[in-house]
Amino acid sequence: AGARFEALAKFIDNEYPKAHIAITGDITDSGTIAQYQLAQRLLGPWLESGKLSVVPGNHDCGTYGLHFNEERWTTFYRTFGTAVGRSSTLPWVKHVGPVALIGLDSTKASKGTGWACGAVGGTQLQRLGEVLENPAVMGRVPVVLMHHHPFDKADTTLLADAPEFRRILQRGLQRRRKAVVLYGHRHGTKRHSQSCVTYVEAPSSIAPQGDDERLVFRVLYVSENQSLKIESRRMALPSHLK
Repeated sequence: AGARFEALAKFIDNEYPKAHIAITGDITDSGTIAQYQLAQRLLGPWLESGKLSVVPGNHDCGTYGLHFNEERWTTFYRTFGTAVGRSSTLPWVKHVGPVALIGLDSTKASKGTGWACGAVGGTQLQRLGEVLENPAVMGRVPVVLMHHHPFDKADTTLLADAPEFRRILQRGLQRRRKAVVLYGHRHGTKRHSQSCVTYVEAPSSIAPQGDDERLVFRVLYVSENQSLKIESRRMALPSHLK
């Protein structure tokens, strides 16, 4: 997996040298120190250049992603401190050109939700509404990063407060033309729109996809006039990495 990631990172750097990179969680399998050390080494160039943003997934915060562990959650933020905004306040906000990148943590409030479920939590939801009303954010296209699926109803993987999250988001976007929510968790390829919001699922980009075994990642283009285009890219793997 590490070798596949290095091939993918080289491809992205060559094809999209000015891109900002976003990862929607599950960087590690179980949040162990050894896994975080490996992830920090592999992601080091993007971390050092400031072009990486991440949010935690359930696998980053507990063994096999099944139960939240405070110590592993803390290790995530200590490892990726430069990639989680300039403030410890959640949600964090970064201004990247015409984009307001907003990072939500759906693992911190997951205690009691069961198994691999998550939640945004009341404090973050309230602050999300405030963030969306901030004039600096209102002049940009909001792109929300989160881990858990905002529509999944499965009792083992749902976002417990998904209806509240979508309601806060829609209320804060009443005067907007576009917004995007990038999420992970099931690591699929779904994409759909609701009102002015486009919800985009992130695949597992180091797991070969399809009969041709290519690595898949999303590319989001946002222009200065706030036009929006989203596409999937498929990278052929060298035969020795398949």
